[in-house]
Amino acid sequence: MNKQQQNATAQLAKINAGVVNSSRTKLNSSSQPKEWRRETSPSLLRILDGALAAISRHGASMLSMTDIAAAAGVSRATLYRYFSQKEDLLVALGEHTSNNFISGVQRAAAEQQVPMKLLQAVVEFVVQFTAQTKTDRQLEVEPLFVLSFLRSHFDEHVAAVTLVLVPFYEDLEARLGFTVDRRALSETLLRFAESTSLVPGGTLWHSLPSILPAAVEFLLSHAPRQRKMAEVEYAQ
Repeated sequence: MNKQQQNATAQLAKINAGVVNSSRTKLNSSSQPKEWRRETSPSLLRILDGALAAISRHGASMLSMTDIAAAAGVSRATLYRYFSQKEDLLVALGEHTSNNFISGVQRAAAEQQVPMKLLQAVVEFVVQFTAQTKTDRQLEVEPLFVLSFLRSHFDEHVAAVTLVLVPFYEDLEARLGFTVDRRALSETLLRFAESTSLVPGGTLWHSLPSILPAAVEFLLSHAPRQRKMAEVEYAQ
């Protein structure tokens, strides 16, 4: 891992810490049991994954704690050990999903040294994550839950993607000869991803991990270099 990626990783760690602290602040203000704040056990993960599947089928408003326990394959006693009420579980579920995205995009980028391969790995993760979370079905069944999650976590997801793509953006700017709006480019990618909740992603969307890096490389190979050379001469 190069220095640029190390810096990005360090900043992502701060984001992850902020997400956890934010989650704990919300949960501390409710009747949330201390077990949620203290551990991430297999039972807890089963509860959260089961709740996500149950919401896709029934919606959050119609979901009971009994439904969640059944979907997760745990007893009601186990469920109540972590969550005393459904509202607490829904808060935790949003944070769980967000943490999965941030840590996942970080892992996808961690082993990539070549800028275009880095871009490809990140885009591939975003495409896969969008499919795995089945947001389209959740939006149909429980739109308020999904929209609330997207609005409350979108900015930190954009920040996470922007940070892991720092080496790509720096290479892009060096080859273009001018700076780009990194956050805007990252945001465009994630807005494209969220649009598949309304209109299912087709061939273009699922081919994006290979199409986008190839398109960027093609454009860079045909980009004029006079401006870059002039800027270097002016700086000297």
